Amino acid sequence: MSVTINGNGTITGYEANSGSVIQVKQSIKKDIYNETVAAGGNATGDVPGLSVTITPSNANNKMLLVPSVSVSNYVRNLFVYKDGSVLSDAIGDASGSLQRVFSGQESNSYAVGTLGGMYLDTAGGTSAITYSLRVGTSYASQMDLYVNRTQDADESHSSYAVSYTHLRAHET
Repeated sequence: MSVTINGNGTITGYEANSGSVIQVKQSIKKDIYNETVAAGGNATGDVPGLSVTITPSNANNKMLLVPSVSVSNYVRNLFVYKDGSVLSDAIGDASGSLQRVFSGQESNSYAVGTLGGMYLDTAGGTSAITYSLRVGTSYASQMDLYVNRTQDADESHSSYAVSYTHLRAHET
């Protein structure tokens, strides 16, 4: 039997062992994203340029999602979306009025914090899936949220930082 690597990144003619990585898709964002949100609010849409589309080779396969998002100190919350809806199994259980998130952090205005983690999703079909990320805050007033930049950023001052962010999806 011949093995073929198709133009879309899938492989045919190959029987993977359980747990083997079949394909990996990655999105890297190096520019700065900023959105002003209301008190305790979340971004109104996905972080631009930070989504991956992957077509599962089998509906029963798993998708290992690995986000790592560099954020300013007012960005406290990360959410993972699948085809436009929050992955409800990838957020904490309800507890009073606490916000249910994938990942949370606290940092200061001079440092870039990191929101991330891993989540194993079930493909559920063989149609293309788009995973994306959104950010939010828990502050009680309107805030500017930044991805890939410190909150305070004087470009003439070397103590501030600009970094990069990624989202990877591994089909196993």
